[in-house]
Amino acid sequence: KNIGLIAALLYSFSFLQILFDRRYWHLTPGPFLSLLVLYSLYKIKKGSLKFIYLLTGALIFGWNTDYTNLVLFLFVFLAWIIFKLPIKKKEVLFAVILFSFSNLPLVVFDLRHDFLNSKAFVSYFSHKSGVKVEESQRHFSDRETLGETAFEQTYQTALLPLITFSRLFYINSELDISTQHTYCKDYIFERNSAQGMILPLICFLLICLFAYLTYKNRNSKSALSYKLILAFYLIFQLGVLFYAGIFKGDVFEHYLATLLPYLFIITAVVLDYFINKKYGKIVYLIIGVFVLINIYQNFRAYNTFGFLYKIDAAKYVLDNIKGQEYSLDSIGSCFRYDGFYYPFILNNSHPVKSYQDPNYSWLYDYEVS
Repeated sequence: KNIGLIAALLYSFSFLQILFDRRYWHLTPGPFLSLLVLYSLYKIKKGSLKFIYLLTGALIFGWNTDYTNLVLFLFVFLAWIIFKLPIKKKEVLFAVILFSFSNLPLVVFDLRHDFLNSKAFVSYFSHKSGVKVEESQRHFSDRETLGETAFEQTYQTALLPLITFSRLFYINSELDISTQHTYCKDYIFERNSAQGMILPLICFLLICLFAYLTYKNRNSKSALSYKLILAFYLIFQLGVLFYAGIFKGDVFEHYLATLLPYLFIITAVVLDYFINKKYGKIVYLIIGVFVLINIYQNFRAYNTFGFLYKIDAAKYVLDNIKGQEYSLDSIGSCFRYDGFYYPFILNNSHPVKSYQDPNYSWLYDYEVS
């Protein structure tokens, strides 16, 4: 319970975690689904096979929201083998049938739309190998690669979990929410380099200490909990390396959404260990400082491309063009797709032509030029 309370406290006050949770999109449920998978595997190993239905529900939801949740499937598959979970059981068969049945709408959609989803899934990975895509469509090529060489790409991506781990405790760069969320290489390098080496190194030591505690408690009642959490971290870290090294893919910070709760749990386990070693006052002081600093950062945060600024910009444009026809474009690529069309729609005004037309014209109720 102490570990759970400490982890929940850290999660609740972490400024970076607050940024993730405030951004409502398809990655938002990731941490919750990840914890459901962890809890279900734990209960199944303890003999409650009925939790396979909770596990299946979490996987169905994850599969239908974002590709980053595929790591949960890898986790379940490897955990089933490593921890020798039951296979020849009617509950397992029913869970497989349930998951397969849940995908029927996707199968029907693909059959009706020339395998649109399947082709998009394949092209995401094949694009990393240099497959050309139609220029009229927005694609992942809009996101700048993080490394100039294959080695630099792998190196930058491999360090990301540790850098993000440290940023969960303290963000050492500008507190502009727009640049904290961006895909743009320059901003990513800037905030990662600002983080320095000391905080990521402390986080690396936390993981090493957790690995030591896992080994130390290998024969205790809590051994399974330690092993599951360490297994997920290692699977994620190795998966990131594989994705960067083989597919030359970029792993952006928010791709780690499913991993973040585990990082808080790892930290809580280590802190609880020191509390039990009679260092409680020091640990509580550290937690108190963490809470105060992150509250302070939360109140200092700002967003240069926030909603109200966009509303003001659209109003300024419409006041100046005085009802004339106009076209809409966005200079630069970093924040290009961050909602600059929407304020015009709110003002019941549509451009004759927009840079968003190739993506969204099928949603409009008027003829596009």
